[in-house]
Amino acid sequence: MSIFYHKRGKVSKFSGTKLAKKSQLHKILRIKVCKTFGRMRKNMYFCTKFYTKPIKMKKFLAIAGIVLSSISGFAQNEVGTLTVTPKIGINAANMTTFEKSDYRIGFTAGAELGYQAITDFTVSIAALYSQQGTNAHTEWSDGTIKLDYLNLPIMANYYWDYGITLKVGLQPSINLSAKGTVNYNGQKQECDLDDAVIDEWGNGILVKPVLVSLPVGIAYEKNNFVFDLRYNIGLTEALKFNNKRATNFVFQFTLGYKLPIK
Repeated sequence: MSIFYHKRGKVSKFSGTKLAKKSQLHKILRIKVCKTFGRMRKNMYFCTKFYTKPIKMKKFLAIAGIVLSSISGFAQNEVGTLTVTPKIGINAANMTTFEKSDYRIGFTAGAELGYQAITDFTVSIAALYSQQGTNAHTEWSDGTIKLDYLNLPIMANYYWDYGITLKVGLQPSINLSAKGTVNYNGQKQECDLDDAVIDEWGNGILVKPVLVSLPVGIAYEKNNFVFDLRYNIGLTEALKFNNKRATNFVFQFTLGYKLPIK
């Protein structure tokens, strides 16, 4: 076995002892331990590479600066800090029970109040106006159920790493408005579902004034901007429709800006 190194485009050969004594080792770009297989052609050999180029101080400081600047972008607040995060976003909402239905795209906006309980954990409560419901299809007609809520999510937030937060909580919701649109035989009719009733055979629609959901989600924070993605799973019924119970399920994306207030 022999040891080779490149210097100014030439291949030189030293024994292990001579190589160890050389004072010019810092100029070596690559050291290769090679085993020759038969006759070697010029500049062709089989080897295992060991790269020993020294790291320059300027490059090291530059890399360290980039890493530190990235970390500072999602630095956590001190324990005991209160923050408020105004946010705005969109919903993709649907409901169970309906055999054929599409997501209703809606608007959401509000603010969240957070408390840094311990280093990696916060609790928060928010008030969010949220447009939900569904686009339902039946054999005879198509319709849209528009349910608007004041959502009050109470969340436990765990700061995982790299600005990523994992979220889970409980969300009471208060119904603010319930309207419906039906397309039947080419005619469009609108109605206020708050005035709807269920007849003696159980047919009709009845909207629940209060319901509870389970929100789970993930968020990413950078320079106080918070990108939040949640999935709200309905735990209690949102309405009764022809003897069937329907619950909400909602995908929600919001963009917020976190402001310390204490």
